[in-house]
Amino acid sequence: MSVAWRRLTLAGFGRFENEVEVQFGPGANVLVAPNESGKSTLAAGLTAVLFGLPATANPDEFSQARWRNWNEPPRFEGTLEFSAGGEVYRIRRRFDTHAVTVSRRTDGGWEDVVTGEHNPRARRPNAEYESFLRRTVGVASRDLFTATFAFTQPLPGAARLDEHVQELLTGAGAAQFSRALDALVSEGRRLTKFTKSAGLSPRDAVNDGELEKVQARIDALREALEASRAAVDRSQALQEDISRAQAELAAVRRELEQVEEQVEAWTRWQQLRDQQRAALQQQAQLQRAWDTYRSLEEELKSRRRALQEEFPDLLGAPEGTGQRLEELEQLQSAAEALRRQLAAELTTLRRRAGELLAEWRQFAAERERWWALRDRLRTEFAPFEEAGEEARGFYASYRAAKAALELQAEQVRAELQRREEARAALARERARFAEAYGDLDELGDDAAAAAEERAQLLEERERLVPALDAARRKRQTERRRDMALRAAAAVLGAALAALAPLADPMPVWLLVTGLSLAVLGAVGLLQTARAPVSTPEIEELTARLQAVDDALAAETRLGSYTGLGIPDLRALRERLLARRQAAAAVAEREAAAPPSDQELPARLERAEAELQRFLDLTAPGRERFGDGVERAYEQWAALREEEGRTRLELLSFSRRHFGVESVTPESAPVDGLAAEGIPGAWRALARMLEDAGAAPPRDVGRLVAAVAELDDEHVAKAAAARFEVSPEAEGLTRRTAELAARLEPVLRAAGGDVGGARRRWAEYVRRAAAADMVEKELRGVLAGQGAQSDEELHARALAAANEALDARRRLAELAERHVGLPAPDDDTAPAEVRAAIHRLAARRDELQRRKQDTEERLFQLREQLADVAGRTVINVAEAELELEELEKERARLAREVDVVALAYRELRHAADAFRSAHRDRLARRAGEYWRRFTGRDRRIVLDENFGVQVQDPDGPRHGVSQLSQGARDQLYLALRLAIADLVADDVALPLLLDDPFVNCDDRRLARIREALTALEGTRQIILFSHRDVFAGWGTPVAPAHD
Repeated sequence: MSVAWRRLTLAGFGRFENEVEVQFGPGANVLVAPNESGKSTLAAGLTAVLFGLPATANPDEFSQARWRNWNEPPRFEGTLEFSAGGEVYRIRRRFDTHAVTVSRRTDGGWEDVVTGEHNPRARRPNAEYESFLRRTVGVASRDLFTATFAFTQPLPGAARLDEHVQELLTGAGAAQFSRALDALVSEGRRLTKFTKSAGLSPRDAVNDGELEKVQARIDALREALEASRAAVDRSQALQEDISRAQAELAAVRRELEQVEEQVEAWTRWQQLRDQQRAALQQQAQLQRAWDTYRSLEEELKSRRRALQEEFPDLLGAPEGTGQRLEELEQLQSAAEALRRQLAAELTTLRRRAGELLAEWRQFAAERERWWALRDRLRTEFAPFEEAGEEARGFYASYRAAKAALELQAEQVRAELQRREEARAALARERARFAEAYGDLDELGDDAAAAAEERAQLLEERERLVPALDAARRKRQTERRRDMALRAAAAVLGAALAALAPLADPMPVWLLVTGLSLAVLGAVGLLQTARAPVSTPEIEELTARLQAVDDALAAETRLGSYTGLGIPDLRALRERLLARRQAAAAVAEREAAAPPSDQELPARLERAEAELQRFLDLTAPGRERFGDGVERAYEQWAALREEEGRTRLELLSFSRRHFGVESVTPESAPVDGLAAEGIPGAWRALARMLEDAGAAPPRDVGRLVAAVAELDDEHVAKAAAARFEVSPEAEGLTRRTAELAARLEPVLRAAGGDVGGARRRWAEYVRRAAAADMVEKELRGVLAGQGAQSDEELHARALAAANEALDARRRLAELAERHVGLPAPDDDTAPAEVRAAIHRLAARRDELQRRKQDTEERLFQLREQLADVAGRTVINVAEAELELEELEKERARLAREVDVVALAYRELRHAADAFRSAHRDRLARRAGEYWRRFTGRDRRIVLDENFGVQVQDPDGPRHGVSQLSQGARDQLYLALRLAIADLVADDVALPLLLDDPFVNCDDRRLARIREALTALEGTRQIILFSHRDVFAGWGTPVAPAHD
């Protein structure tokens, strides 16, 4: 099913204070407008009409605070009309109340199909509206809509393509799987640290789980049991280990002494070998120096003989001959150079004349343009020319200044109205308070506490009265029981006393017992009758009741409300507390009420006067230019600035060229021109004309005309005239003659050729210097070896040979003492010697470690023996019972781990199957789109992590980075469309492109345009951009403002 947006209307949204409407057609729609003109606002408004605006106060979120127009107009709503599945629908939404109405167009007009409230942050969503979105649009989630169908960022590069695909698929169900799997992993880590072996994580945890803690207790208990059972066996085994360790330590010490002796011998042998080799190297070096010295000595003699034979005439030449030859040659060159210089200067001056004439012509043209600019300012922009500084300031920011002055007046009016409304609201609040609580005026602030206290006293009295009655009844019952028992005792005693005399013989004990009972019963009756009725409990209850009655009688704070019962007292207390809160609210409102400000009317009058002055001062410009007065002022300011800049440039030209402040410098005298800078050039041209025989010009106008007539003949005449009078030429001629006379013998040997004589002298100097260099090398050979003479050099070579023989002798003696060392003439390489020493040192270090380890082990064995001897044996029977319980607990925990692992594996399998299904469908659908874009039969392959690869038929797979940038852009569009199809259940939603191609060059844009053109037949495309290059990509659209 295809969906197409037809019409979007917004009011009070973003930068659009009033209503704005934009209509879209089928295929590609293009809106090209400058930045900050509302393109992104339109895209956000379309999304807000579909999915709503949350009522949050954070302006950084997609919310009402972000998109409500800052002027807060009365309307804050939007309408979206679209077609879907052959039907035309209209969604109307009020953003502030979340009221939404969905209508379908019929032959009779619009028919409402969904009405109600749709708040995107509500706990209970509007199921009917969201069902409508899924049925017609395909998605009911704003995040999913913007992430899938809205291109608002630059297209991703090759390095981020895989990451971007994964981000787009986060809403496809993978997140729920991940949360469930994470919960299972957390439970598994609570049970055990070995989650890797259980298949729950790639590596085990650091902290022990419940299973490891139980296992540790089991291990500790088993260890204690085994230690108790094997204490004796362990003691015997430790004694045997100590004996073996002592024998091992003795053997290691003996071997260590032998190895240390070998290490010392090999080290000494290496030192002697290094001394021998150093002596041999010194001998060879000294011998080479001796041979070099003899060779250089012969070469020096040969060079000296050649100089005497080839240059006999130059051997006695005076000092400075070479410099004089060079000077003579330079004088001849200088004379010729002077002639060329004079000609070149005049030629350069002639070229400079052409440049100056071109600058003069440009000056004349600029002067004509300046006159035209000045005339236009005085006629077309006369209102601005004639305006004062204040009026010009208003013109410069006409719209802003007008809006600010209007806003200032409106704000003062609003403040007056607000204060009047606040005072009226305060009066109403006071009246409501008096109406609600006027009957309580007789009660003070402590009346609420008094009502609560009286209610509590009444409740306590209600508890005390029944308790006192019960205590009294209990006391009466006890008195009656005591009197009955004592009366019975008296009667029984009398009866026994009466029966005693009838017995024969009479039992005295019976008579005594009867009389005693009778007396005790009678006395008890008398005591009971005389005993008080009250008890401590009755007295306490009576005292408490009296205290309550006294407190009730003493209460006077409630006035006429004193006789209320408990419920009424509680109700009175609640009213008093409510009165206190209401009074505090009234007081707070009184404190917050704005004070009376007598200045506000005056401020309003001033604000209106300032606005009227603004309108009066800008009336001439408004009459001439209408609403475009500010733009016209900008044009005037630009022209005025250009006129001033042009005038300064003209004056600057006159100053630079002729030293005068005038836009008409033609009348300036030539004699007044400066001798430096550009005026100096014009003056030099005047002198050149005089040297060439022309009449000297008197003013700048005639000079310019004469310079325009300069030719090659003038240059040649001027150059010849200047050389004839040059003082430098005369000096050159005189000095040349002097030098030629002094160098006559040298020049004669060279046939009078100055250059040939100089070259022959240079060759003589070079070869003499070479001979001196050989002599210097001879001295360097001796100095390099620290010798004063050749005899000393030869003697030092012999001494080095003797030192090498002595080192060999000591090597032979060392080898005889220690078997295994190489012979003195053995060609064992230094690396092999170092290796042998290293092996012996390693063996020594190993033996030292073994010695230390054995000593430590022997110490530990002795400590263990002492520990075993003093170890306490645990209660084995109790330990075995505890061990049995712990093993049951371990088994239970192990079963829980198995259950969690099984659940994790099954859920992971389900998640992989879910991803695989999405991956295959996405790859197939993206491949179909890409083949439409490119016309090539290529397959898109997605790996487990949705990494993207491309495969040709029967060919290998390629990474995205191997594609061209254009192909990568087409591939990204194909993936986005495929994801859109999967998300929207085959609903072809329009694509909204808000400047996503800002970083694309022309080639990339061409490929992207081809891809979008291929989609126009099946999907609507809406493109917003600030670049004019997109204007031809589709049907142009533009917002219409109310």
